Amino acid sequence: MNTLFKSIISKGGNVLVLRVLGIVLQFGLVMFITNMLGKTVYGEFVVFLMITQLVGTCSNLGLSTYLVKLIGGKDSSETTQLRRFVKKVNILSCVVSGVVTLGIYLLLEFLLPSYLPDLPLWVFILGACAYSLMVLFVEYYRALKWIMLSTTIAYLIAPTIALLLLWLLRVPAENTLYLVYCWLAGIALVFLIGLLVRAFIPVQFGSDESINLRKSLLYSSPYLLATLLVYCNEWVDKMILNAYVSNDLLGEYHLAFRLATFISLPLMAFNTLLAPQIAKFFEQKQYIQLRSSVFKIVKWSSFLAVLGIIILIVLGKPLLTLFEPDYVDSYSILILLGIGQLVNVIAGPVGVVMKMTDQHGTYAKILGVSVVLNAIMSLILVPTLGLFGAAISFVLSLIFVNCLGWYLCLKRSNINTSIITTNH
Repeated sequence: MNTLFKSIISKGGNVLVLRVLGIVLQFGLVMFITNMLGKTVYGEFVVFLMITQLVGTCSNLGLSTYLVKLIGGKDSSETTQLRRFVKKVNILSCVVSGVVTLGIYLLLEFLLPSYLPDLPLWVFILGACAYSLMVLFVEYYRALKWIMLSTTIAYLIAPTIALLLLWLLRVPAENTLYLVYCWLAGIALVFLIGLLVRAFIPVQFGSDESINLRKSLLYSSPYLLATLLVYCNEWVDKMILNAYVSNDLLGEYHLAFRLATFISLPLMAFNTLLAPQIAKFFEQKQYIQLRSSVFKIVKWSSFLAVLGIIILIVLGKPLLTLFEPDYVDSYSILILLGIGQLVNVIAGPVGVVMKMTDQHGTYAKILGVSVVLNAIMSLILVPTLGLFGAAISFVLSLIFVNCLGWYLCLKRSNINTSIITTNH
């Protein structure tokens, strides 16, 4: 157990470093946009991301999470059947992305045309398809335990390429389309590098087992619902906010939101390695090892989260002014969102534990209630409080999900995901 814990801490630390570097590069991208292209362009780009990432993440119909559950707790090996299955999922994901994006675009064009940035339909469809393939790429490599490889390519290389392209091409001001092109080029390079790496890495094939796509879709449907609701809960405040404020203010809020997520980044990094282990311990009924692993990871993550909120309190204003001087007005919003992320970390890997221990249906129900509460509170608070109202709505919904999830994990499975109690 100590060896496993040290391995998770060591590899999780490496994943954390890579993801931090990737986010720093993405913030460099934001600084370039806000200083060279203007705040409005960044706000429009946020709307583009809002649509394409939501559709792209969910268009694989939960099968990306299913792959982690299917092979994550076993020995890393590929089979010809698995490769064929993944190819089918890729095709299915692209088709679903295109159809859903078309429906959302036409609906918004009919009901609220001012909501959409001035971008052609094919750009939205291409963006959703590209993002869906990248999500599947990362999750599949993660299931095969090629974690460092997938993290490096997806979180470090893609934003670097987009940033270099923006700098080299000297993108014209007020042109969101050029920005989207650079972002898509970064994703395209992810796949190119991935294919090149695969060409030189010898793959050890395991024994073939037939994987039925229809049965897999039935099994993965709760994962799809949970994933969809997670993203809805993260974006619903921004969706409603965009109907009441300018693109400039939407970009300002999104930046504060992204800065606040630094606090939960250590837990996200450790979860990358912890999820397959939880699946393995659960399948083998090694509940003591499962509880012990979760508790040790949460202690480390909570310590780093407390350190993170202190850094935000001390350096929050200087960080915001790096992007735009008037972004300092969002300091209180940044701290509020940071407190929400701190609660998220202290509650522990609630979502991962529930999805890997066959409680994904319950987790989806909790998320469903949370999305409804978030939407209702946003509709009430945003018209009067603006950005602060959106932040309050999101933080309360985040606290609801994590506190109820922690309680249910403790009562139903006797798994304490938090440091709140010492009975683990």
